[in-house]
Amino acid sequence: MIRSVLYEVFASIRSQTVTSLILVLLIAGASASVILTAGQSAGAQASVLSTVDSLSPRTINVYVSNNPPEFNATLVETLKSYDLIESVTGFGPAADVTAAVNPEGARVSTRAVYGNIGTRMPHWVNALNQAETSQSGETTSPEETLGFADETGLPPRAVSTKNATDLLGFTAGVGVARFVPDGEEILVTDSISLPEHLDVMGPMLLIPRPMREDEPLAALAVSAARPEDVDVVTAIVRGYLREVPSENVTVSNSKMLADLRSAISGEITASNRTLIIGSFAAASAASIIVVWTVVLLRRKDFGRRRALGASRSAIVGLVLAQVWTLGVIGALAGFAIGIGALGIQGAVIPPPDFNVAVVVGMAAGSVIAALIPATWAAWRDPLTELRVP
Repeated sequence: MIRSVLYEVFASIRSQTVTSLILVLLIAGASASVILTAGQSAGAQASVLSTVDSLSPRTINVYVSNNPPEFNATLVETLKSYDLIESVTGFGPAADVTAAVNPEGARVSTRAVYGNIGTRMPHWVNALNQAETSQSGETTSPEETLGFADETGLPPRAVSTKNATDLLGFTAGVGVARFVPDGEEILVTDSISLPEHLDVMGPMLLIPRPMREDEPLAALAVSAARPEDVDVVTAIVRGYLREVPSENVTVSNSKMLADLRSAISGEITASNRTLIIGSFAAASAASIIVVWTVVLLRRKDFGRRRALGASRSAIVGLVLAQVWTLGVIGALAGFAIGIGALGIQGAVIPPPDFNVAVVVGMAAGSVIAALIPATWAAWRDPLTELRVP
């Protein structure tokens, strides 16, 4: 069945070589035009937005001083429950460490960390069990202040961010660090790459910790789900900081970057929309003219098919299948021409989703435009059509 349908479609295309070629060239020209104009703009837009996104336009950063008890690790779990918030990361107070074998060497900041610190984490970080809440409120050493005490007596494990192990002299990427002065040791076993909005904190060691109510935070990084949600998420975060003295809190967000991102996206998208609609309209109009020409030229053939028992839907399907085939060929050819021209010019290539949308849209648009002449052909009286010379 499918083979016979395909045979009919390609036979129809071969029988109307000139008009088929004209339709392919029209759709190819429209597709190439979209790629070279709106596509180039879309590529530039994606490049600019990628640069803006690298500056974290969705991030709200909170810093506190004097370790207020209200600013603790439970905030991480609480804020994660909001749909407007994509990720939350809490950082404990900082303390310096050096390589255990070289106490006089370079110092690196070390913090406890709670919550999300990236998608590609070591398995032991992801499998970190919920620890029991500590009952002791006394802190007598940097590691205890950071919440690093381990009830098993084994040194806690840490992960290293970019360049931290180089600063400590861990040539193999692993090693033992010691708190300054003469503190406990920690095992650095893995290196990680932090998300952009956390990587700005620079080289440091992070000790992933389970949530504990009494474990203090020194900083909180909250990432909104969308740039336009930054204001609302900032208000939510501030709401949980009402009990913290205002002089001890600094809240900063990337509202200016979010506004810039929205402005860039809106202006370029509006410009692209006009170009795309114009190209699609021109291609559709051309498709209607060409397909109607084909229908008029094949009136007798369609009349014969109807007289021999073909249904109206079969006639419509045959015309649309022919146009869809030619539309896909033309759209792919136009896409190849457009991308090739941009490559020769050294211009930015449109994103893949834009390219797919152009190919599918051009082919679908030509089919939709062909519905009118195809329906007209199907509803003509077959006896009348057979009298056409």
